[in-house]
Amino acid sequence: MLDPPAPPRWGFDRRCFWHAAPVAFEEQAELLRLLGQLIRHYAAAVLCLTPTREMDAARIVTSSCAAALLDALLRVQAADAPTSLSRHYAGLRT
Repeated sequence: MLDPPAPPRWGFDRRCFWHAAPVAFEEQAELLRLLGQLIRHYAAAVLCLTPTREMDAARIVTSSCAAALLDALLRVQAADAPTSLSRHYAGLRT
């Protein structure tokens, strides 16, 4: 299990898994693409099941985890070519 990303108000601590090593733009884009594919596959699979309260709760928790990963990936600044979207989303000046 991975540690959750540190909130921006704490600054970027190099001990944090999400900011320990620089990431290239291609790696960031590939991770975002793979996360999107994973969520699409999950949505297709889970919507084929019979809806129950437990399944609804699991869908909400899983979607929230995916949103947290998306948030962390967008806030990381690419070392070689940071995008204006990630700089804006991280609260930095573009």
